[in-house]
Amino acid sequence: MLNPTKKHPVFLRYGKGKPNQSAVVNSRERLHTFLEGRQDVNVYFTPNRVSADCSKLFPGIADIERRTFITIDLDPVRPKGRVASDSQREEVAELSETVIESLEMFGWGWPTIVDTGNGRQIHYETDLSIDPATNEIVEEFFRALANEFDTKSVTIDRTAARLHQPMRVPGSMNVKAEPHRPCAIVRRWDSMVSLDDIKAAIEGLGGEVPGRSNPMTIAKSVGQYLEFNGLHVEIRDSPDIVKIEIKGPCPFKKDADQTDGNPAVLVFKSSGNIGFKCNHAKCEGKGWDTLQKTFPQTYTKWLHQPEKIGHDEFEITDPEVTVDRFLSNREVVTLDGKFYEFNGGWQERSRKEISAGLTLQARDLFASHHQKNVAKGSKQRRPTTSSRHTGDCVNLLTAITTSYQSGSSFYRVEHPWNARQVRRFENFDVNVHAYANGGADYFEPISPDLFTTQTAQCAFDPDAGSPKRYLEFLRSLEWTQEEIDYFQRVSGYVTFFPRDLQKIILACGPPRAGKGVESRLMSRIIGETSICSMTLDAFGSRFGLEDAIGKRLLLVNEASPPSPQVAEQSVAMMKAISGGDMVPVDRKGVSKVSTRLPMPTQLYTNHRLTLVDPSGALASRILPVEYRRSFVGNESEELEAGLHREIAAIAKWKLDGCRMLANEGWKFSVPSSLHGMLDEIAHNSSPMRAFVDDYFIVEKGYCVSYETVLGYYSDHSASEMPKGKLIDAVKDVDTLIKDGRLSKAEATSCKGCKFILRNTIKRD
Repeated sequence: MLNPTKKHPVFLRYGKGKPNQSAVVNSRERLHTFLEGRQDVNVYFTPNRVSADCSKLFPGIADIERRTFITIDLDPVRPKGRVASDSQREEVAELSETVIESLEMFGWGWPTIVDTGNGRQIHYETDLSIDPATNEIVEEFFRALANEFDTKSVTIDRTAARLHQPMRVPGSMNVKAEPHRPCAIVRRWDSMVSLDDIKAAIEGLGGEVPGRSNPMTIAKSVGQYLEFNGLHVEIRDSPDIVKIEIKGPCPFKKDADQTDGNPAVLVFKSSGNIGFKCNHAKCEGKGWDTLQKTFPQTYTKWLHQPEKIGHDEFEITDPEVTVDRFLSNREVVTLDGKFYEFNGGWQERSRKEISAGLTLQARDLFASHHQKNVAKGSKQRRPTTSSRHTGDCVNLLTAITTSYQSGSSFYRVEHPWNARQVRRFENFDVNVHAYANGGADYFEPISPDLFTTQTAQCAFDPDAGSPKRYLEFLRSLEWTQEEIDYFQRVSGYVTFFPRDLQKIILACGPPRAGKGVESRLMSRIIGETSICSMTLDAFGSRFGLEDAIGKRLLLVNEASPPSPQVAEQSVAMMKAISGGDMVPVDRKGVSKVSTRLPMPTQLYTNHRLTLVDPSGALASRILPVEYRRSFVGNESEELEAGLHREIAAIAKWKLDGCRMLANEGWKFSVPSSLHGMLDEIAHNSSPMRAFVDDYFIVEKGYCVSYETVLGYYSDHSASEMPKGKLIDAVKDVDTLIKDGRLSKAEATSCKGCKFILRNTIKRD
């Protein structure tokens, strides 16, 4: 930031209290050496360029030859001799960012920010002359800036406009009071601002640019009048007149060409009079008065028209006016204390962003109002925005836009579709349930009527053909056509979840087998913001499901068995979620909720998982997908890029899988080639299930005694188990026992080891 040279040295002043000593340095090395030896004093520098032949200890206005910095100095309001508190420093930092963001809207770049120990300095580089007219413009900028941003607790130093005003040097210490704090650069950029940038900021902040002619203000007001009446205009300044060109057809002759130039309203600078000029022959003799008669009201009446919301009249400074105009241009919803704005899709907005938008809207309203006042001869000062006005606007906006509905998706107006069954793509809203059940009208253009923050990261093409490259990829996995057809239904279920079938998808295979490719394709179609990525341990941890509420998929990539400490809880939670049960969800800093999580669970793993569940319920809900072939050492860099190019066709192919599943009664037909994988999962997850399968056949009309079960179990396992506990464990194998019980102990075995477990025990 400081770059002293022999031609342009830096003038310093320093001291423990009021600086009473001075120094001049002409290189960065000497500046660093100087600061290292003076960490116990306050050090200041003159930002603007001082004449090299200046011999004064402290340069004055006459010694400045160019203005090279616009420095905005923000300080907290506090008693003299006290350092700022941490909360005051945070408030200063927040306001400084607001100032920077506001100036960006007027074309200013990113400045260098310095933490002075108590406040902040914002340094913009510039190169301005020091003539009185330019100095007056800079002073007006600081007045407008302070009027706009000063609060009861933080102020902007207007004296920073003075050419010779000293500023604290970064790298020094602030020793005005205890504790001493360093003065350091927070962020450094070397953006330049011009005189035109400063003028634009003055107008945007509600100030009056010194020397700017009143006819320009009149012209802006006339331009607003013409645009209010449906014309598109462009204002052009010239030495004698301000021309307000009317773009498009002539107001009097709509079909006339514009080869002879656009019609224009003229504001004459010498008199302030308003005229009208059009080059069409039939427009000869038509003037400003004639043009006004084509509108509902004259310019003068429009100037005196109050701001209205419906049938009510409000003062321009009322928050109702700002919020009404804000909502006339933007769609906003407030849900669970968060703001969302529709911009091709619903996107979350921070309170800070909403506040900035309301502040800019208020400024535009106040500027327009002020221009109208000036044009009609009023001497009223222009209203300025304030943090209080913005806060009132935010509170009013919140009250108006807060949704009485909840959830991640809902229709804001009456609509025949169920929002939960709709998936939003980049171009269409698709009713998955309607399509799966054979409906023809299953998509419509996206609109703000459907509130959802979950959007696919691709477009939808209802006429998309077969995804040829994707099908080639599936065949390269050494899958049979039966397995591909099965996968189409499974992937359609996971991607679109047309209805809850209480299934968990387990995709297993070696590394580099295609699992990651499929996971990334699926994530694009579902939308990354709609997916809760987690681990198996998270199912059993306290806050593991916090981010799952409102999502559409629980995704576990690189799944590995849960740790012993949470394994039992993880399996229990997976069973409850997949079974559609209410589950408790702990949330940090928010009260616990009990809710259902209606979404599928997709597991990807490099090896067969063992999830211990004595009941066998979890295993019975698993749909297996096996990736058999590894492409390690034979990967194709173009493969995935090519697949993503046909993502619309892949999405339609998966959606077709939902329709096929519906036509088949919502039942999956697992290929015989995957039965072995299912059996292995079942046996590994439930030792008791494995025991029953190995020793017994469940068949109607047969029963067996407790003693027989105990005898076979002693042959099966080296560990002993009490009779009651063993029988209870057998009963927990819920894929075999449906509300049943074993026969009494005295019952005898019939036909070898066969037995039946039913509500009523029968013997042959």
